[in-house]
Amino acid sequence: WKPFNDLMFRGNWSEGFRAPTISNLFGGAADSFVSFGDPCSEDAPGWNAEVAGRCRADGVPVGFIQQTNAGLGYGGQTPFPFSLASNDELGPENSTNKTLGLVYSPSFVEGFDISVDWYSIEIENAITRPTATFILNQCYIENNPGFCAIVDQDVVRDQNGRIINMELGLRNLAKVNVEGWDVTARYRFDTDFGAFSFTSDNAYISKYETQSSPDSDFVQSVGRYVQSAPTWRLRSNLTADWSLGDFGFTYGARYRSGMVEACLRSTPADIAAGLCSDPDRFTDVGRSPRNKIGATTYHDVQARWNAPWNATVSLGANNIGDKEPPIATNAFANSFDPQYDTPGVFYYAKYSQRF
Repeated sequence: WKPFNDLMFRGNWSEGFRAPTISNLFGGAADSFVSFGDPCSEDAPGWNAEVAGRCRADGVPVGFIQQTNAGLGYGGQTPFPFSLASNDELGPENSTNKTLGLVYSPSFVEGFDISVDWYSIEIENAITRPTATFILNQCYIENNPGFCAIVDQDVVRDQNGRIINMELGLRNLAKVNVEGWDVTARYRFDTDFGAFSFTSDNAYISKYETQSSPDSDFVQSVGRYVQSAPTWRLRSNLTADWSLGDFGFTYGARYRSGMVEACLRSTPADIAAGLCSDPDRFTDVGRSPRNKIGATTYHDVQARWNAPWNATVSLGANNIGDKEPPIATNAFANSFDPQYDTPGVFYYAKYSQRF
């Protein structure tokens, strides 16, 4: 809807449906040595008398300390392979999507426009694979009966209380609610020294909450790190471009906001190494240390030449500042998440031919 030439409003309401894929249903299982924290380990952050009682009921002995590849202690990689399984009982996902936004192109500022869009997505029966730590915490700390049934069925402990096998299957979680804002501003103008354009593209997530079962509370995930699925509160791309005749140059900056993650360990060595920045954090369920993952900005450049035979030759480099990705202790092998750029500068050459 355009009330006048400079301003346009837009909106959308829709329903979505996604059936599980063949691999979701019948992909079989694969072994993996995952990193996790066992809340029954007496050095676990949430350890208390209630947790101890539930662990004793499952045969975990007094004085139990989790065993990892690095030795003893809460968190770390299991020395026993866990099973990542498909699930032939998965049902479809259903969603409701709503958007509302505007585009403003003021006639008194030639070459400038800005768009602001709000979105809300509600997904029911979302297909996901809960992590080992999440499943165990939901049972032993939160006393969630749905997840305790999963523990009873899919977790195998030996006579010493160690988890020697765990099936991490795909499941239909009860609900996912996501809400956020997309804001884009552009400004273009010509001078005697060439044409310039600037673009700021921003994605802000205000809510990302999941409900693991109908009888559990919603868990807020914005700004929290989950392996291979970080939920940044803000992602921004800033681009500046110059062109004159057949030549052009582009500079780009990519920003990812900081996050927090649960500390797998909070020993003095981990704290000194910067792997647990808030070891004394407490919640209503007890001690719950966290580690802050810092914000990250990458800088990219590209130079191009438009050839007279309707082609473009480009040379560029991404991450010219050689920015290292932040270390996430919950990432695979206690390293960086693959959603970040790999370490080092990435150089490239590109040839584009148009017909």
